[in-house]
Amino acid sequence: MMSTDIKIFPSWGVLTKADYDKLERDMLDELRQFYTHRGYDWSNVKCSKSRLRELIDMVERRRLYLHVYHHDEHGNPMQMGELNETCLYCFWLLKRYPFFDTSDTDRDVNLILALELFNYGVHYTAIERRKQGGTDMPNLRPHITKHIEHALKFRDMSKESLMALAESLLYEES
Repeated sequence: MMSTDIKIFPSWGVLTKADYDKLERDMLDELRQFYTHRGYDWSNVKCSKSRLRELIDMVERRRLYLHVYHHDEHGNPMQMGELNETCLYCFWLLKRYPFFDTSDTDRDVNLILALELFNYGVHYTAIERRKQGGTDMPNLRPHITKHIEHALKFRDMSKESLMALAESLLYEES
């Protein structure tokens, strides 16, 4: 997962080229793993760097928005959780479509990546919450995943609905 450590944005200014380069490298490494996990060859995938930078920029703007305009009950700035960050990356992957596979132009690389990232985010969040004493379990049975894939494929979700859906897929084990 990408870092949610607010300290990497000390001035809340424009991200530097080095900041973008690191975020981009980390993201591409994770997405490559998701794609190859599905049995596809990442060497055939091409990326629009400008669209990828837009995607990163939109997620970072949302992080800043939450920090500036939303506060908890104690008045502390809200931090973007990793599950919400994951959902935003899924949303913007499908909105900006930065990837394509040169070996199969009909293969929807961005949908594959968004679905893998979404599933990973839900599982990762459940694991992290259990480490902190929670009892959350992911509820990603095949028929649910198929419905999510359909919604993602036809871009039938907003950012907020994707975040709410991800959270609802975690349940407390009794």
